[in-house]
Amino acid sequence: MQNIDKWLEKHVDGYLRDTGFCQSKAEFRDAAQALVAQAQEHGFTVQQVKVACRGDVETFLMERQNAKIDAETSRRVDEDR
Repeated sequence: MQNIDKWLEKHVDGYLRDTGFCQSKAEFRDAAQALVAQAQEHGFTVQQVKVACRGDVETFLMERQNAKIDAETSRRVDEDR
């Protein structure tokens, strides 16, 4: 069976949005539910997903989204120098 952390790393970007920086984890409610459902289809439990997401799937997705936006912004700033 595949490791939940590896599975999550492979699939999490599909649940992020291109809408920019987010301040509310509620914006990721539907994405979190879909991610958990897909993980369950691959044989993982809800508890395994929550543990891999440090206890809160919505917050995990929001933090990943914001980190992605920060990295892209930094890259653009570096390119403009």
